[in-house]
Amino acid sequence: MKSTGNRFVMQANPYTPDNMGSFGKADSMFLRQFKFPNTYTEKDILATADHDRCFMWDHDHARRCFDEHTGNGELAFETWVQRATNEAVMRFLIDILKAKLSIAWTGYRILGTVHRGNGFPVWTLQLFAKHPDSQIKVYSGPNAPNVKVDPLAPKGIYIGIG
Repeated sequence: MKSTGNRFVMQANPYTPDNMGSFGKADSMFLRQFKFPNTYTEKDILATADHDRCFMWDHDHARRCFDEHTGNGELAFETWVQRATNEAVMRFLIDILKAKLSIAWTGYRILGTVHRGNGFPVWTLQLFAKHPDSQIKVYSGPNAPNVKVDPLAPKGIYIGIG
């Protein structure tokens, strides 16, 4: 079988309400995605960082991003992400990740993990830019190949934010 050369993104675990608390067990849990791939090519661009690393790299910038874009700190981020428009989420991600404004960012994905050592949430922030010549498929919402199916969910019912 000939390789397509495509790279796979990590498959997210399904969204489970209340799993991001200090005793939660979330691990790469799907929160939201918009026009995000399952695979991408070398022409496409994927930018990824955990929010706690953004704070380590430039604390003042990260704090300003959370305050200005979400109106809250990072502990209320899950609620904001569920209610914000796709445009607002994209603006936040471009700002906090210090993404190049010259790139036409086309999508995003946000995952949540509970840090096993301290119980705090860690948000994985991902921006995606689909190359104009790229033929890859992109997905919005949890019904996508880059999100695992919740085996306990009734068939036809999907948990998560679109």
